[in-house]
Amino acid sequence: MRPVALAILLVLPLTAGSAEGVFHYRLRGEVRLLLLWLGKGEVGGGRITVARSAGASVKSSRERIEVLFGSDAERIPGGINLWGHGEEISEWSGEDSGPARRLMSTEFQGIMRHSAETSIDEAVAATKAAGASQEYLYDTTVSKVLPGLATSE
Repeated sequence: MRPVALAILLVLPLTAGSAEGVFHYRLRGEVRLLLLWLGKGEVGGGRITVARSAGASVKSSRERIEVLFGSDAERIPGGINLWGHGEEISEWSGEDSGPARRLMSTEFQGIMRHSAETSIDEAVAATKAAGASQEYLYDTTVSKVLPGLATSE
């Protein structure tokens, strides 16, 4: 019988900023083996970028939020390398801070390294197989929301 382990990934902010800018994060992984927590810091990192600009019309604005997180294969046992990227662009009508500000549309695009594993052993085996064959699978999503219509693929 194998011991049961609980794994968590902590996302810790490295920088803070205003509502617009770039925010950097570091990842720490921890595993609980019965009563003990074992962990390792600096196992990956991430970045969140927030940008605002003028929209398509005079009284509209655009907001772009980009998220990138990933593990550092050289710091993870078994060389597991998982990462993901997402970007959402939204169009707003009205003044930036006024009460009449309304979301007109939004589109999210995301890509992440495929991971269907249910254990560390499976993740290590999948990482080794992908590296040997140089074939990597990715999961993607595209979601759009407009007034009266929402799609996701």
